[in-house]
Amino acid sequence: MKQCRYGPMLYLANDLFISRSLDRYGEYSEGEMELLRQIIRPGQVILDIQSWHSE
Repeated sequence: MKQCRYGPMLYLANDLFISRSLDRYGEYSEGEMELLRQIIRPGQVILDIQSWHSE
């Protein structure tokens, strides 16, 4: 788990794309985050759970 731009993020350490971006820059997929900022209200918790990961 790492504190990232939009809060704590838990990710796979061996992932080559998303995890690397979160680790290096503290963010990933800024376009999706912009959409979520329009939908999510203060105090709400969002879980983005995906089954895909690189090997």
